[in-house]
Amino acid sequence: MATLLGLAAALGWGLTDFLARLAGDRLGATRTMLFGQASAVLVLTLWLAAHPDDARLALGAPLWAWGAGLLAAQINLAGTYTLIRGMTTGAVAVVAPVTASYGAIAAALAALSGEAISRAAWAGIGLTVLGVACMAWPARATEGPAPTRGAAFAWALLSAISFGVGFWVQGAFAVPRLGAIVPVWLYYAGSVPTLLLVLGRRVAPLPALGQWPMLAGIGLSGAAAYLAFCAGLQTGALAVVAVLSSLSSGICVLLAGLFLHERLAGHQWASVAVIIAGLALINRG
Repeated sequence: MATLLGLAAALGWGLTDFLARLAGDRLGATRTMLFGQASAVLVLTLWLAAHPDDARLALGAPLWAWGAGLLAAQINLAGTYTLIRGMTTGAVAVVAPVTASYGAIAAALAALSGEAISRAAWAGIGLTVLGVACMAWPARATEGPAPTRGAAFAWALLSAISFGVGFWVQGAFAVPRLGAIVPVWLYYAGSVPTLLLVLGRRVAPLPALGQWPMLAGIGLSGAAAYLAFCAGLQTGALAVVAVLSSLSSGICVLLAGLFLHERLAGHQWASVAVIIAGLALINRG
């Protein structure tokens, strides 16, 4: 079940990134993120109102679990911010593979905190991380001055560390007591006012009516992916779920190849075989 939920999270986040890429050309990355996540907040709030048992479970949790949920939400927000900064500072060829290593960071933290991981699963995790990094590496790297590449790498590394730590905090402390839905709601509810502060007056004008379906799709697919991720964390297999969710970057690349006719390089096709081998080892372990 953990494997399926991790893959579901990867599929949802990959679709989210792909749709955000399309919408971002017109609205900009930050505005796209704001309106997409506002849609997610609305949907999740309506869900909690319609399913009060989920809210009651969280209300009965200890304060430290709420603190962990809020802390994880802010750390993951920092991961999102540093990812955007990296993308706008340098080449995707530098940022994407480095950021995708968050799964390995979360897996290492899970192991250090006592999660039992077999040798076969560790081998699968290593192959999957390698495959994701290769898949995310574009066919042609965008050249740029060395200081720009260095800054992009630094932002990407901060993003990977933030996501790795944030997801570990969620899986180890928040999700077991708050359930799967409330930690996701905390992330989206906290991100909207943060993005409003970052944008300031640049929020206006509102998107055109025809752009809202895509923005709603971004919010819904992102929220569904996050819910699948947190449900996977409830299984206790934090390392496996975190690593598999990092496949989202590869899925985004595949979607771009299918629908935008972007050609995949030989190393990207080879990475598919590496990822499949990694998944087989994880499933065996």
